[in-house]
Amino acid sequence: MGRTINSGLGSGSTNDSQISFEQGEYVNKINNISSSENIKNKAEHTFGNKNIGKHNLKDVLKENDNDKTKAYNSVNNAIQDYVSSNNIKDGFIVDKINYNGHIITFKGIVDNGTYKAGTIYITKEDFINEKK
Repeated sequence: MGRTINSGLGSGSTNDSQISFEQGEYVNKINNISSSENIKNKAEHTFGNKNIGKHNLKDVLKENDNDKTKAYNSVNNAIQDYVSSNNIKDGFIVDKINYNGHIITFKGIVDNGTYKAGTIYITKEDFINEKK
């Protein structure tokens, strides 16, 4: 299994034993995410009506003018900044960032210093704490 990086704000309720797939399989699933069609699809998955409530990202979408692609790119750019500033080069990463006051959990692959988008969401616990 690939290396798992847990740094920054912590990995929430996720731990290494919950990651049951090989790093290479995950890379194959998200390797082409940088194409505009894939970004549009991931933005729709993350911020679309079907999942936005489950991902607790309604406020993040609103802060990005209700533009799903803009929100998706903005969050992923913040994650890339985190990866770069922490000199993370390779491996599977599960971590959290503070994005404009929202604690966003992310999972993905870092390949040669580049974050390849996986999943982004706000945990229920972080969402409740954010609303206090």
